[in-house]
Amino acid sequence: MPNIFRNPLDFPSQSGIKTAGNTAKIFFSPDNRTFRLAILAYARMNGVNIEEENIDDLYRYLESGHESDFDQLVEGGPDVMKDQYGFNEIEQVAQKFHSSGQACMSKTA
Repeated sequence: MPNIFRNPLDFPSQSGIKTAGNTAKIFFSPDNRTFRLAILAYARMNGVNIEEENIDDLYRYLESGHESDFDQLVEGGPDVMKDQYGFNEIEQVAQKFHSSGQACMSKTA
């Protein structure tokens, strides 16, 4: 069984990733108003204040074929998360993700 985690840069070329990306483009398309409104409503009911502009940014990223700057896509995310959870909680979660990622990468080397 191939290890798809060996090189993260290979992710976009994986057929399953392409299929998921194409499916996400359908859902987040500006033409799919129902899904977009459902996402906004769900997020806001759970205390996450996102705007339709955030969904537009995600759609443009997906539409670009993952060649646009990922940092620009997520730059507003920390502010939204900080407002909901607080900086200390976000920092703790980020450290856990980093530790898990390092452990995973050390097993694939």
